[in-house]
Amino acid sequence: MLARRLLTLLLVVVSAVLLFWRLDGALLWRDEATTANWARLMAESGSWLPHVFDGRQLIVQSDDGHDASSKLLPAMQSWLQFYVSAAFFGVLGVSEFSARLPYAIFGAIALGLLYRAGILLFGPGVRPLMLPALAVTSVHFLNAARQSRYYAIVVAAACWLLLEFC
Repeated sequence: MLARRLLTLLLVVVSAVLLFWRLDGALLWRDEATTANWARLMAESGSWLPHVFDGRQLIVQSDDGHDASSKLLPAMQSWLQFYVSAAFFGVLGVSEFSARLPYAIFGAIALGLLYRAGILLFGPGVRPLMLPALAVTSVHFLNAARQSRYYAIVVAAACWLLLEFC
């Protein structure tokens, strides 16, 4: 019983450090910057539409603007990530940290859902800790959860679906 509690505490601490430590440690890369810029425009203008043109500059990823529609709206991506980022920008201000924080939270939610699925699959004890431990030690999971992109939302939704199947 004590070993399970210590392992659980260790997993929570390691997960928190790996997910949330230095989210602002690197500049946003190309796709993250696009998400953040379109969300910033939404937060600043109060618009529910993620426009790619702010009146002065066109914010697209390539010189032909293939990722925007003729109405200057994002055409290649789901808009949920823009709403999530805009909401956090509205509350915390615009920064690398506030751009990445909501997705790290979705990563933490995914770990909790994996733990719940582990309880249903393996019963009580130490074995349910295997699923979140494997996830949080995966560079692919951490990469998805620490980016200002929709990836962590998809991972959390997949974990929720797994839990529902269990």
